[in-house]
Amino acid sequence: GDDVNRLVLHDENGKETIVSMCSSAIPNPGYLSTVFEFSRLSPDKKLIAAEAKYYLNDGYRYSTVIIKNKEIIKVFDNFGAPEWLPDGRLLLVSDGMYITDINGTPKKIDDGTLSSGPNNPDLNPSGKRIAFEWNQRIWVMDIDGSNLKEIASGNALYRFPAWSPNGKYIAFLAHEGYSYTGWYR
Repeated sequence: GDDVNRLVLHDENGKETIVSMCSSAIPNPGYLSTVFEFSRLSPDKKLIAAEAKYYLNDGYRYSTVIIKNKEIIKVFDNFGAPEWLPDGRLLLVSDGMYITDINGTPKKIDDGTLSSGPNNPDLNPSGKRIAFEWNQRIWVMDIDGSNLKEIASGNALYRFPAWSPNGKYIAFLAHEGYSYTGWYR
């Protein structure tokens, strides 16, 4: 149907396997169906962390769902942009950066500076640094929340940072004019 989706694994031989229920099967308190925004496969390849989005009266809301064998085993309400750490814990965003194991309660790692909502974190290959977007800029910090540093700013909207495989570079999108409509062309 429109605006609903499933998560699929695609192997190196081109075989696709559906690994989730339909997103519309995820209940939410809003009036539109839940959709998956993106997903991450756990380091042991047994779990999927997926960002689930729904609309509630005054705007979009996000949750992270943990899926195993097409079943939701955990929901982190009001947390999005999941990123797995090498040790199997999750990095999540909300009113800051949080880390949790799948059975725990997320603990904030930043000092409160990021309260206006970081997004799209990407973990350095070493597992020790995070690149993310915040206030339309690209930032980095250590996994313990220290050494927060802005690395890209200017007259553009900066989005979706991604570390290079060797951890020396960060690629990102830059869109001039601060218009979100340009991302969807």
